[in-house]
Amino acid sequence: MAVGQADSTYLEPVVILGLLNSMAVVVANTETLLGGWEALCKDADSARAMLERIGAHAQVVTDALELAVREIPPAVLEATVKPEFA
Repeated sequence: MAVGQADSTYLEPVVILGLLNSMAVVVANTETLLGGWEALCKDADSARAMLERIGAHAQVVTDALELAVREIPPAVLEATVKPEFA
């Protein structure tokens, strides 16, 4: 391994934990919004902040998964595509 390069074997758990953390933020904020919707309707700033947090963390997960998909061989991706029914 060249200097300055990281072994992906060691990075995978870190990436997975980061994705889990982002999903925990998404789930917790969604549950808070749903559980306290009436009160949050009166506090637009807090509701907006929660929605922005959900969106930001969901984007982190999306970006990471898009990078991961680039590493999957095309034949494997093709095999996972659902067939279209006419």
